[in-house]
Formats: sequence, C-alpha cells, structure tokens
Amino acid sequence: EMERIWMNFTPEAFQKQTELFGRKIYKNQMAHAIEYGYKQWKDGI
Repeated sequence: EMERIWMNFTPEAFQKQTELFGRKIYKNQMAHAIEYGYKQWKDGI
C-alpha cells in the first residue's frame, strides 16, 4: 500500500495537497476569529 502511494508521489501533487491543507487551516482560523469577535461584541466587551 505504501509503495503504491510512493509510486504516485509527485512534487506537483504534494504541493497541491499542501495548498489545500493550508487553505483549510486558514479558513478554520478565520471562522474562529470571527466567531470570537462576534461573541465579544455581543457581550458588550
């Protein structure tokens, strides 16, 4: 199983995967920041 993954391994595919992963993390962080800011605003802080 691992060998098959390594056979299909290409720098391009890896880069694409990393970009997608990074974007996902960024979106999550943004969502948390917005949610946090909204809660503070709602509580009148």
